[in-house]
Amino acid sequence: MRYPARTWRVRAWIRALTVLQSFGWLALVWSLGFRADEDVWPIVGFVIFATVPPFLALRPVVKLRADGELLLRGWTSQRRANAGQVRRLAMTQFGLKLTFDDRTRYTTVIFQATRSFGPPRVLDFVDALRRDPGGSKSFDPLDLFRERDLEIYCREDLDD
Repeated sequence: MRYPARTWRVRAWIRALTVLQSFGWLALVWSLGFRADEDVWPIVGFVIFATVPPFLALRPVVKLRADGELLLRGWTSQRRANAGQVRRLAMTQFGLKLTFDDRTRYTTVIFQATRSFGPPRVLDFVDALRRDPGGSKSFDPLDLFRERDLEIYCREDLDD
């Protein structure tokens, strides 16, 4: 079965703001500088504030290859699976939680409910996971989940 080859990343405006924030820290330190008699902790704090946010915004990615291989890369871990193994999707406060056939779970921040001008990206992801990637015959977003035979839950529905 063929899937549309797609890649999802953290939204571009979030990535741009985090990189700009890091350059802001660089500009602040460049203009104010560090005194020679200061302790090492301000320098450590600067390094953390300048490097961690871009890492958190630039590292996560979700890739779906045409052969159905799904790569989920987060902040600290990554998982490879087949797209046909996804059985349950749940929106949590941390993003989209995928449950696979073997009951393992993976949560990705890529599909968080952040500001967008179009439909939620999770619908695009589910449409790409469908067994028949020819497009939905319905305009109802929940039909995408029903056609793919997936369960979708909101935060309130989760008890585990």
